[in-house]
Amino acid sequence: MGQTFDMFQMDIGLTEKGENEYMNVLKTVYMFINEIKSEGVQDYIFDELKHKNQLEFNNEKKMSPMETANDLSRKLNWNLKKDDI
Repeated sequence: MGQTFDMFQMDIGLTEKGENEYMNVLKTVYMFINEIKSEGVQDYIFDELKHKNQLEFNNEKKMSPMETANDLSRKLNWNLKKDDI
């Protein structure tokens, strides 16, 4: 059975010093990726994402039912491919 990945995103912003030492930054990034490959994703990462998402949900602007319906329909439309319709 093949493995699939639901989410993996890495955003890296560099300071001027980081830009000057970008090879060390890349080396560290690849060390982290190899650690994930060999050991899997540690539970604390899932816990942090769960906590972050819960905070975002709790602090999200409350919308009226009509605003919620419009928002959900836009998101649904965005995720549909032409062949899926």
